[in-house]
Amino acid sequence: MRSASTIRSHGRYAIMVTALVCFGFSSLRQAAPIAFALGSVKLSSRILGKDRPPSRLAFLPNGVRGRNITLKDLILEAYELRAHQVTGEPDWLDTSEYDIEARSDGPATRTELQRMLQALIKERFQFSFHRDTRQMSVYALIVDKAGPKIHPLPDSSEKRAVAFPAFRGDLQDLADLIGVQLSIPTSSPAADPTRPSIAAGPPAPVVDFTGLRGVYELNLDLKSEVAMDMFTSWQRFLQEHCGLKLESRKSQVPVLVVEKVERIPTPD
Repeated sequence: MRSASTIRSHGRYAIMVTALVCFGFSSLRQAAPIAFALGSVKLSSRILGKDRPPSRLAFLPNGVRGRNITLKDLILEAYELRAHQVTGEPDWLDTSEYDIEARSDGPATRTELQRMLQALIKERFQFSFHRDTRQMSVYALIVDKAGPKIHPLPDSSEKRAVAFPAFRGDLQDLADLIGVQLSIPTSSPAADPTRPSIAAGPPAPVVDFTGLRGVYELNLDLKSEVAMDMFTSWQRFLQEHCGLKLESRKSQVPVLVVEKVERIPTPD
């Protein structure tokens, strides 16, 4: 016959096992994939091409909406990546345009909406991928030797769509904007000043290595002097007004490698 202490010990063990099992299943339920209640993804009826503005996907309180947005842009938003972090993709991934509107059952956080968007992309475009790291040449946004000259806004401040010259966002947002700007060719003296400058290629990989957190508000008043290239303009602005600078370096960059993707989404 087992002693009372042995029975009590086994009883406590059984309770602990039951609790761990219940906790485990609870964790699995919390980590289960979530999906939009309603989702529409279609090829855009009117193609904008090079006239397409660099607008972002709109995250709403209970869904997402986008017009004339590429699948690459959707992937970047869903997985919080930069353009240089997606590799192995077909050419059309960054040119074919789609209209998307999806709704959740109720209010959702941005993180939850991103998880829903990931599920939608996988389902509608038969999208599969694996993660890897690649060594790349990047421009590192770093703090200059004299220290930063900028200060973050209060913690409650929110970012907004990145704009020029009135900028409000974190320093990776600034790095992304610089990357787009660095792809704009230097204007010639004969260029029409009334026409907007257009990027000539994909954004240069600019990565925030400052370690500075928070939301910043900046007036991006770059001096456009004759014969000054875009890199020199930004470098001067960053050093004089922000206490930051750009530095070219090799870096191991996490990437998403596309394995399979279909151009035509499955019907709504």
